[in-house]
Amino acid sequence: MKKSSISMLILVTSFLMFLAGCGGGGGGASAGPSTVSGVAAAGAPIIGSVTLKDSASSPNTKTATIAADGSFSIDVSGLTPPFILKATGTIGNTAYTLYSFTQGAGTANVNPFANLEVALASGGLDPAAIYAAPSAVTMQAITGKLPATVTNIQTKLQYIFALYGANGIDPVTSNFVANHTGLDEVLDMMSFNLSAGVITIINKTTNAVIFTTQVSNFTGGNCDTTKVPTPPIRAVVSPIFMQVPLNKSVPFTADVLRSTNKSVTWSVVESGGGTITAAGVYTAPATEGIYHVKATSVANPSLPAIAIVQVTPDNVIVNVTSATVPSGGSKTFIATVTGTSNPQVTWTVVEAGGGSISTSGVYTAPSTAGTYHVTATSVADPTKNATAAVTVTPAGISIDPASTTVLTGGSTTFTATVTGASNTAVTWTVIEAGGGSIASSGLYTAPSTAGTYHVKATSVADTTKSATAAVTVTAPLPTTKFPIGTWVDTKHNITIKVNALGDTFGTDSYYSGSVSYPAFIGGIVNITGQLISSTGAIDFVQNETLAVSTMSASGTNVTSFSFAGDDTIFMTQPITAYSGFLAIVSSTPGYSYAERTTFIKQ
Repeated sequence: MKKSSISMLILVTSFLMFLAGCGGGGGGASAGPSTVSGVAAAGAPIIGSVTLKDSASSPNTKTATIAADGSFSIDVSGLTPPFILKATGTIGNTAYTLYSFTQGAGTANVNPFANLEVALASGGLDPAAIYAAPSAVTMQAITGKLPATVTNIQTKLQYIFALYGANGIDPVTSNFVANHTGLDEVLDMMSFNLSAGVITIINKTTNAVIFTTQVSNFTGGNCDTTKVPTPPIRAVVSPIFMQVPLNKSVPFTADVLRSTNKSVTWSVVESGGGTITAAGVYTAPATEGIYHVKATSVANPSLPAIAIVQVTPDNVIVNVTSATVPSGGSKTFIATVTGTSNPQVTWTVVEAGGGSISTSGVYTAPSTAGTYHVTATSVADPTKNATAAVTVTPAGISIDPASTTVLTGGSTTFTATVTGASNTAVTWTVIEAGGGSIASSGLYTAPSTAGTYHVKATSVADTTKSATAAVTVTAPLPTTKFPIGTWVDTKHNITIKVNALGDTFGTDSYYSGSVSYPAFIGGIVNITGQLISSTGAIDFVQNETLAVSTMSASGTNVTSFSFAGDDTIFMTQPITAYSGFLAIVSSTPGYSYAERTTFIKQ
């Protein structure tokens, strides 16, 4: 790709990243559940680093070095999404500072049009200013506006993307490849510039302006489709990036788009960067470095295709440089051997007690948390090796319920939850001697003696981790009934004699007695005793409301009555207080009143 095409690629890549999702954290196949990864490029990979900031009140920052192919990966576990990213570095002699945005873990490529993404979604703010002070309010506002922003760009530039077959490509969350097709060809043919709040798209062949408008009025801008360049005849090369060991040979292939003449000429851009045959077989030099292979179309020499070659020493490369594994858990590591026809490696764990690893690279973590290391050593050349760091996280455990009450001899079931370990098994014990027993399933059986006891669950994966639950064991409810006795209201000389409580579980109980006073009906009384508990449909209550339900009269005096209660009442001691609310109704018209009165036990 020519230098001018590279500049254009930088701008369009950012723009289309915004178009396709603008840092939407879409979770590409290569991104782990707590990783932000992608490619930092501006037509070619940026040589430098990517720094990420989160949305915490005091923003956390993490930095990763950009690989030769532009890839980077940042562990964001424990950070607060969304995130803003800044890539700084150089391409050739040109310095770049580019910004991007992602809603969370996943793929988030960084390129010049990521600046436009952030600017549009933030309402026209400078991406550098947002990165300098990434407030949670601004970051969440950008997140909320991303979908509408993407839709606006797709709508505004629909003609361009359809013409170049770039529909459906997501330059933010997919692997962007600069291979002169689709989206990359749009970048080759048009420049996308963002400066002083203005977005401008220019036909690089004619310098005609295709689209220009203020960022704040992006949806109001007009795309002049008559100025869009026609897709040309051009060469494409595969692969576009390759790691090649010193002095080793690898094949490249080429095609020519939109022409029946598929012939190309091969060359290496850098002097001393290796050689390539007419058939596309490249041989690396004896010096490490980054070089470029060029395929030039005979039908249109003005648009060559360029592949990047990273010449490396013979070495073992571990594809995962760090990993987090729960205690007792496992993780598979993969080693890639370059510079030899023998891909075999031997795996070892550096630290004694740091776990184990199989010949196939399956690492099993120990029960003790900590940081350990696994090493892959080349079988062909034992002097060549690579090491990956492993963080083993401790197990955690909780019990549900954390406390409960059980009758003597009764039972209940506890459940233990283990986190941070692949082995979720626990061992159950009762701490106090004579405090009951508990089965491996968590079924606890109470002893015959009331008291407070404790059950304990201990992680099998990490025996230093345990949790405890309290059990209150109570005696069964008493069945003794106490006579209520005789009660007198001295204010009105009402005498009530209640002989005993009824014993009818689940149905109404009746209190019977006699009274001497002018005829009344509808009296409501409250009997006060000591509360025990409540079980099922039977209320064991402290205050029970009763109502006069039946009455016998002789003349103007009531000779007997009954109070109907809601349920059976159990008392742990004799009743010591009694009060009533009387609705007095006389047979004489107009004689009635209601009042609260107090009765005293005789």
